[in-house]
This record gives sequence, C-alpha cells and structure tokens, in this order.
Amino acid sequence: MINMAIDILEPCTLKPGLLRQFSHTADVGIIANNNKLASLFDHCLTGMLHIITDRNETEFCRLINSRSVRERENNHLEVVIDGMDLESLLVNYLTEVLYLFEAENLLVLNSEILSREDELINNKRLASRFWTMEYDPHIFGHPTEIKAVTYHMITVKKCGDDSWGARLIFDL
Repeated sequence: MINMAIDILEPCTLKPGLLRQFSHTADVGIIANNNKLASLFDHCLTGMLHIITDRNETEFCRLINSRSVRERENNHLEVVIDGMDLESLLVNYLTEVLYLFEAENLLVLNSEILSREDELINNKRLASRFWTMEYDPHIFGHPTEIKAVTYHMITVKKCGDDSWGARLIFDL
C-alpha cells in the first residue's frame, strides 16, 4: 500500500508491510517497513516502480497483471549486488533496476531476492532475479525520470518490533 505523507520520515513508525511516499524539495522519497530485510528491499523497489510509472499500487498491479503485459514479459535476469553496508546495498540494488530501465529500456515487473537474510545482513551481498519487459509507453505512459537513488537521509535499520525499516530519496 502506498500513501502520500509529508511529515512521516521515520520508517520504524510504520507498521510492517506499509510503504509511504513523501516530498522532499524537488525530489521524492519513500519510507517502508517489512518483517524481513529481503521483503523490505523488494518493497522499496515497488515504491520506486510506482514513481517511475506514476501509478499507485492498485493501478500498477492491474497493469503488470494485464494480458498485454504478461504476453510481453519475456526476460528474466539474475544479478548479484554488493554493498559496504545495508544502505549502500539498497542503493546499489535500486540503481541496478534504474540502470536496466534507463540504459536497456527494461522495466522490472517483479523480483525475487535469492539471498538468505544472514547473507544480506552479514555479507552485504544480494542475489536477485528480475522479471522484465521492454518499457512500452502505450501501456505505462510517459515515465517519471529518476536521475539517481541518493544517500541523502538514507537509513536501513532493524526496528524495535523486529521488523526492518528504510527511508530513501530519489533525485528527480
């Protein structure tokens, strides 16, 4: 679920499974919370895809489950991403998705993180499988340009209820 929020910037204030978008000067940010770290990373990816396609969760799910998209989904890629800490791992993960979109014109429709939780936490290494399709503006419309996934105000942390929270900002 994605909702607009302006004042909520602390990810641990969200209940697990929630994702919120907030404005930040000329940029846009998201905060997310989920029970598992891998699920949190995928949740942040979903938030970024909502921004790129300018769709809310319901519209985006309807689109990617439509027959015209399912018939074109023809590609899956496996990637391994490293980071120095959880924040850089998240930035690198989302930057890989952004690269596929900008350089290869591939929209990630779905992902599966293959790494175990301890690999993410201890080794700062993430293996993921992406299902993609060539971006079609007739289906998705004109995309919102994300220039970069930034480190400004980023946080990835374990919350008091044993969930994981993240906050990040995208440069538009």
